Amino acid sequence: MTRLWLGVGSEVSVGAGDIKGCILGETGLPTETVGNIDVRERHSFVEVNASEAAGIIAKLNRANLGGRKLKAKVA
Repeated sequence: MTRLWLGVGSEVSVGAGDIKGCILGETGLPTETVGNIDVRERHSFVEVNASEAAGIIAKLNRANLGGRKLKAKVA
């Protein structure tokens, strides 16, 4: 698993389900691709399969979540 940093958190009413839904919706990958999700106030951490991390980052950096343009990178 690879840990990703996402630039959204609880201050914009984003929860773990929202993050998982966004990742799976944008990529079309199976549920097992996403592991633990840690939502903080201004950012979040998500564990994803290492083999899929680069593709997930590329898709998320073009997505919106919580009314904001999403920023994602390896933590």
